[in-house]
Amino acid sequence: MFESYDLSKKYIVACSGGPDSMALLDMLKNHNFNLVVAMVNYKTRDESDSEEELVRKYCANNNIKCYVEIFDNKYKGNFESVA
Repeated sequence: MFESYDLSKKYIVACSGGPDSMALLDMLKNHNFNLVVAMVNYKTRDESDSEEELVRKYCANNNIKCYVEIFDNKYKGNFESVA
């Protein structure tokens, strides 16, 4: 499945902390990809902070650099368009 990827390159994984992105992150780590994780916490849901904590802990436990950007603004109108 991952045979055609160059494992000497660094890959950026956008991770939300949800089950799909965490499964992808775990698969890539288990296949020895050189990873960096990027996450944006928009603080729009009750779970936003706990998902951020999950991603940060996973990365810390697996020696993966993790970059999180936090937007704690209250948007009016169509949030998906703004995001």
